[in-house]
Amino acid sequence: TLAAGGNMVVGREGPFVHTSFGLAQMMLTNIPYFAHLNANGTLKRQVFAAACAVGVSSTFTSPIGGVLFSIEVTSTYFLASSYWKGFLCAICGAVVVRLIILARFDAETAESPFFDTDLSGDDFHYAELPLFALLGVFAGLAGTAYVQFDALVRRVLKRMQSASAKDPKKQENLVRGKAIGAVEPGPVPMLSDPETARCGGCVVPKFHPVVLVTIVGATTAIIYFLTGDFNQQNLFSIVDDLVSTEPLGDDWKLYGAEDVTIGYVLLVFLISRTILQTVTTNLKIPCGNFIPCFTMGCAFGRIFAIALDSVFPQYDFSPAGYALVCGAAFTASVTHTISTAVIALEFTGALEYQIPIFVCVMASYAVSLYLGTSLYDMKMRDKNMQHLPALTADQTFQLNARDVMKTDLVVLSRKTSLARVIQRLKDVHFSAYPVVDHQANMVFLGCVSRRALIRFLYLHALKNDIEKELVKDLPKDYTPKVVEELEMSFGKQRADRGRDSNIFQSFFGGFKRQRHHHHHHRHRHHRGGRHRNGAGEHHQTHQTLNPSSLSRGSVRAAGETPHSRFTSAQTSLTKPRSTLVSTCALDEAVSIPSGSRW
Repeated sequence: TLAAGGNMVVGREGPFVHTSFGLAQMMLTNIPYFAHLNANGTLKRQVFAAACAVGVSSTFTSPIGGVLFSIEVTSTYFLASSYWKGFLCAICGAVVVRLIILARFDAETAESPFFDTDLSGDDFHYAELPLFALLGVFAGLAGTAYVQFDALVRRVLKRMQSASAKDPKKQENLVRGKAIGAVEPGPVPMLSDPETARCGGCVVPKFHPVVLVTIVGATTAIIYFLTGDFNQQNLFSIVDDLVSTEPLGDDWKLYGAEDVTIGYVLLVFLISRTILQTVTTNLKIPCGNFIPCFTMGCAFGRIFAIALDSVFPQYDFSPAGYALVCGAAFTASVTHTISTAVIALEFTGALEYQIPIFVCVMASYAVSLYLGTSLYDMKMRDKNMQHLPALTADQTFQLNARDVMKTDLVVLSRKTSLARVIQRLKDVHFSAYPVVDHQANMVFLGCVSRRALIRFLYLHALKNDIEKELVKDLPKDYTPKVVEELEMSFGKQRADRGRDSNIFQSFFGGFKRQRHHHHHHRHRHHRGGRHRNGAGEHHQTHQTLNPSSLSRGSVRAAGETPHSRFTSAQTSLTKPRSTLVSTCALDEAVSIPSGSRW
């Protein structure tokens, strides 16, 4: 709020989306009803995608574009059946924003587009579509150059702000340099990025972030007052001027050079905004890039229209139309999203320009995708954040699943034993295990997560009074927080029933002390007695898994790829409810009832 109030070049969608993410995370962690969503990574990502849609739609009152933008930014592969979640959240956000505007202002303001423009279908001809495509090519080149310049500014700022903190020798030299600089004026030697990496990557700030923001803010004010009134307007007023069919007013003049043509004024505006935006958005302040990039694209489009007027004076070109189209195209080239076209149409209401906008956006997107990466991916790469890189090599599309898959998978059959499940969990640490119908036919039914399996085994052990032997073989990689929840829940139940809870207490106490260690011995136990008959078979007590013990949404349906960011909530791992017997060391049989969700 302070940065935007100081008229620094920052957008609003970034903080709004971040706030939506924070609220979603608070709801997932603090409201018990959403605990199953928080425990499942796939469902959690769907919630965050919907939160991103809310942030964008609330910023621009663009529900359709907000949903599409959230999908393009947050997902590599998206489940079409999850569309309704994003649309529901985005529409609710847009409605709330409109109601707030209606309560604060009047009905006319609430019903008007975000940027009110008077463009119509008569302002362009379809013969201009090649010119719009050419503008898209230029916007793609400009967007790629902007992303590279932003990365250069980010590296320069990082080098200016920090020095190594782990290499004693270099730190000693740095201290000596500061001492000498106190007597003899001159620059203090700073470490290069390779030197900082060799020292361990730990840095010592040279400037406090608040000091740096203050310096940039003061520099921004100086540039504003040295150029003209056009730079002193806020971003939304500037976009209103650039997409208006009316000629730019007296505000768009340079101080001391009122006779300069509007093309030079726009060029000064574009250069100054590029420098200020790349510096400001790389500071440690909440900011967005959408509206600043859209503003720069509008200025570039106006310059392009002025150039066309000078080359073809016999034709009448609409500078406002080219500004709107180029604004969407430049933003698309920077963010690598096509949904910017939909957002531009929604927050301006210029539906007559949908074909020129999409032509220009597609050309810009294709050029930028061929030449480089998006602004978001570049920032994540520079900050070493985890993300899925785009697969652009053509040879990867010729690969089949069998070329990259592992053939020696560890699977669980639908009819299996507790001992075998425990042994699989101990032998192989997978995040999820494939479930097949039978080891003989290997028909894939779905996947069960390791977390859900371990939770089920704990609950099964506690409910059936076989903790003493069974829990000793359970893996000890379960989170202490959930164990404490189980302790509180089942401890209270056993106290109410008057049962002896010493075994329960000793189990959880031993787990808390030894949760990082593995037991290498196996105990055999049968609460009804153990014996062998003449055929060498075990007498068996049959148990059936309780499907309610398993977390919802932990099964992925057959045919689903690991990259598809969803979890099937409709998968059932069949079949009959009767218990199934299999020989095992613990004499406990496992079956999966129909309709159970793992």
